[in-house]
Amino acid sequence: MRVYGLLVMFLSLLWIVPQEAPPPQPIQRGFRGIQLSEAVEVVKEKLKRDTFFLYREELDVSFSPGRDDIIIQTRAWKYITNAQFQFYNERLSLIVLQLDTTQLDYFGMYRKFVEKYGDPEEFSPSLARWSDEKTILILERPLTVKYIDRTSHEDLTQGKAVLQSTEDMAREAFMDLF
Repeated sequence: MRVYGLLVMFLSLLWIVPQEAPPPQPIQRGFRGIQLSEAVEVVKEKLKRDTFFLYREELDVSFSPGRDDIIIQTRAWKYITNAQFQFYNERLSLIVLQLDTTQLDYFGMYRKFVEKYGDPEEFSPSLARWSDEKTILILERPLTVKYIDRTSHEDLTQGKAVLQSTEDMAREAFMDLF
């Protein structure tokens, strides 16, 4: 009987010991079926069919300043005040969702992301960042979620770096004139 009591106590202690957290999930590549890297026309069609978004077709479509890249900016129901879909080379490269702070809060979203994706690789008072080989996910203040296609982001960043180094060389050449 005494052995039985010790066995029950031992097994109950095992139950109390914290269980390991499940491994982090891969980062989502989109929201509500709209995925990064999809073509412009595919995203437009998905927005038309999804009644969650208040997509007004061509009224919500514009061009990025200084480039010919398309931006779709639309509203959505309840939890999202603004949704923006940016394209680079005709492919969806960035999804920006501005969330309604009367319905959701930063720490609630942060806890959900940590539960799903693990601890962020970057954390500051203004943002938390998770990434994998294909996707960057950012939770920002004010309450904004960004899904970024890593390949497009790196292409754009390298292009800006080349432009900046050319500008630096031109400035240096100008200063040498004096």
